[in-house]
Amino acid sequence: MSETTPVSAGGHDAVLKEVKDFLEARFLPEGETGIEATTPLLEWGILTSISTTELIAFIQDRYGLFVPPEMIVGSNFKNLEKITELVLSLENDPLARA
Repeated sequence: MSETTPVSAGGHDAVLKEVKDFLEARFLPEGETGIEATTPLLEWGILTSISTTELIAFIQDRYGLFVPPEMIVGSNFKNLEKITELVLSLENDPLARA
């Protein structure tokens, strides 16, 4: 098991970059990059039910945060910016600590 990193250690930009790097490495064809903060991840098929589950596991492993079922909605996974906002909001929620 890897060590979790507090979200506050790097802030917004660090979380956005780590999520971007994870998504590009796992779900884009080899050598492709270019996901931007506002890229429509759901509309473009980058996030599916399976890849979203993997992303949620990444958030839990990386940051030690539990994403409650009621927060697993399309609006929270629309793009990198929304995912980053979700992670930052979970850090301030004592119930989200895994």
